[in-house]
Amino acid sequence: MSDLPRTSLQSNFSGLFYVRFSSSLYFAIYKLEIKFQFNSKLLGYSICKEFITLIYLMV
Repeated sequence: MSDLPRTSLQSNFSGLFYVRFSSSLYFAIYKLEIKFQFNSKLLGYSICKEFITLIYLMV
């Protein structure tokens, strides 16, 4: 019976650690995805600008 509180505390600690780890991992992935979306938007904008400039020069 003396084992019970310690194991429950240990499982709570590991659960808390898992939650913190997964949330930090999710946050890192979320930030990376936002950065990537921003970069791809910027890239798409520059490509569009180049394309429009090319069309403008052809005409």
